[in-house]
Amino acid sequence: TSYTDTGLTGGEAHIYTVRALRDDNGVVLSGFDENGIVGVAKLNTPKLSAAKVVDRGQIKVTWKKVTNAEKYRVYRKTGDGDWERIDDVKGTSYLDTDLELGETYTYTVRAIQTVNEKTDLSGFNEKGVSATMKLEAPRIDSVYSDAKKRATITWDPVESADGYRVYCREKGGKWEEIGDVDAETLVFTQKKLTSGKDLPSTSLVPPTTFAMAYEQA
Repeated sequence: TSYTDTGLTGGEAHIYTVRALRDDNGVVLSGFDENGIVGVAKLNTPKLSAAKVVDRGQIKVTWKKVTNAEKYRVYRKTGDGDWERIDDVKGTSYLDTDLELGETYTYTVRAIQTVNEKTDLSGFNEKGVSATMKLEAPRIDSVYSDAKKRATITWDPVESADGYRVYCREKGGKWEEIGDVDAETLVFTQKKLTSGKDLPSTSLVPPTTFAMAYEQA
């Protein structure tokens, strides 16, 4: 007294009806419900593309279009917390704003369709996609020293940075903070450089270990 129809497109409606059958030396069929009953295949789960930091306090989430979806429901969580519904949108992207620096945010999405005046939701990707709200690492442009035992470093600007924190180290030692500059300053000179100081190189030392962008609280 049941039948499973397979290979259907998610969100697509089909109308079904049934006849009773008796076959002993001949086929005898009952009548049937001419109106039938409508069945709608469950929407496919959206395929998540990415979650990316696009500006200060902003992460953009993208996913693939789901056939027959009318809208999409976006969820967010931090850490091991529960999913929180944050918005319904018609497109295949969502811009989350006013986010906290240093926090990692995870997102997932459900497709939505209205069936018989009721909201039908697809499944969702339980793992989700994540992005950490942080500034881009500065890229060192040049570094050089002169006869007066001074080292000068320059770097490229980082969008949304309030300033830059500069580090240096002795060979084989730990990185030490040596100064801060504002967002408009892209050069730093360390005076009275002692012998044995490890001068950063764009080819030998990762840029993130010497000049670091920071954001004021």
